[in-house]
Amino acid sequence: MVIAIIGVLIALLLPAVQAAREAARRAQCINHFKQIGIGVHNFHDTRNGLPPSAIDAGRVTFFGVIYPFVEQTALHEILTRNKDQKTGNCNQACNATALPFIWWPGLTPEERKGFGSVPIYKCPSRRAGIAIIETGTVNNRPPGPIGDYAVLAYTKTSDPWIYHHKWYFGYISSERAQNWGTDYKNITSHFFGPFRAARVELIAQVNEGDNYTVNAWEPTDAMPWWADGTSNQLCIGEKHIPANELGKCEVAASGLENRDCSLLTLYNTTESASLRTTYDSTPIARISDTGSQYDWRFGSYHPGICNFLLGDGSVRGVGVTTSTKILMALSDVCDGEPVSLP
Repeated sequence: MVIAIIGVLIALLLPAVQAAREAARRAQCINHFKQIGIGVHNFHDTRNGLPPSAIDAGRVTFFGVIYPFVEQTALHEILTRNKDQKTGNCNQACNATALPFIWWPGLTPEERKGFGSVPIYKCPSRRAGIAIIETGTVNNRPPGPIGDYAVLAYTKTSDPWIYHHKWYFGYISSERAQNWGTDYKNITSHFFGPFRAARVELIAQVNEGDNYTVNAWEPTDAMPWWADGTSNQLCIGEKHIPANELGKCEVAASGLENRDCSLLTLYNTTESASLRTTYDSTPIARISDTGSQYDWRFGSYHPGICNFLLGDGSVRGVGVTTSTKILMALSDVCDGEPVSLP
């Protein structure tokens, strides 16, 4: 009888314990967003501009650019070093800001672990510890550290060509777009998200395409780009990764684009580990949501909500049922539409 009573009490207490643990994990996740927000503002104060969504195709993304401003200076020095630490020679893997994603193979195992151990890019409700994907460069999906947050990429056009290629403006510099012709020049004019790709100086190499060296770069925008005000601007959110896709990057050709790939590199439209959008139906997905209708969505492992960083550094837990209209208005930097989160 006593054992039965104890069993009932444990059964009653277990949900409360689990809820308390989840509340603690959610609070830690919120703190990670706040640290990223501080990094954004410190970057702006230092560089007189907003951190870019990426330097250029195949180069370092937002999450690597702000390393010095989120207490990860050592990792940033590895990204930007000009010579191999062992040989003293500069090779194709020696500078992640200047050259494409092939820099990762040049790192030592300990350096790779360092990139995969950054805690503030991971939500404790989803994962912890060292998080790295070692998939090679098959189908242009580079290896590297993985995480749970994504930059908001936003366009507001229904033009079929531009909508299909909407991810290019998340990591293609305006200079490269100019070289690629009218369609790509056009696509950059439809971008109204908080962070744009850097303004770069490109040096052509032997081949065309992405085989360029970035000689120098600078922020494309400063805080006035957020014309609706910092408190009305969504910037970073938790990205949707279905439970059965967690830790997977090289997924079979299933039409899904929720791959859990490196957050440090963006290369083409089939790999967007550090970008998500609200410009579509069902902008926030649930853990169990799979299928092409949930591609490129935000979503968390917190029951019923998804955390977002706003431009003023505050963090809001947004309900999964929040209307697309509200989220789109908070995504557009200059639509002038006054809205508030429920």
